[in-house]
Amino acid sequence: MGLITIILILIFVVCFAVGLCPIPYLCSAEVCRPEIRNSIRILALLANYLGNIFLSLFFPALNLILGGYVFLIFLILILIYLIILFIKMPETKCQLIEKIEKFWNIPALEKDEVLLSKPIEK
Repeated sequence: MGLITIILILIFVVCFAVGLCPIPYLCSAEVCRPEIRNSIRILALLANYLGNIFLSLFFPALNLILGGYVFLIFLILILIYLIILFIKMPETKCQLIEKIEKFWNIPALEKDEVLLSKPIEK
């Protein structure tokens, strides 16, 4: 039984790595301007880590309460994520960032504003 558990854990890790794990990194690279891309990635990474911490903290208690049905919570969350992804995420293939910003009603920056913005001085 121990070997089966290890194999199932490895399958979970592989599925997570090709599933929800890279989404924050891919989305931030596709839909954000280069000027703010690193900030968005930091926020996405923070959300990912906080989710993992909460999962680690609360899974044992939820497993005691719900038993084998605890994984239905993950199924529901993934379905919610997929619905949000299909509704709110624009197609980015061969699209300009200005068109993606227009999709979200984000005011576009003028080129002069981007060029004239000063870096933060220490």
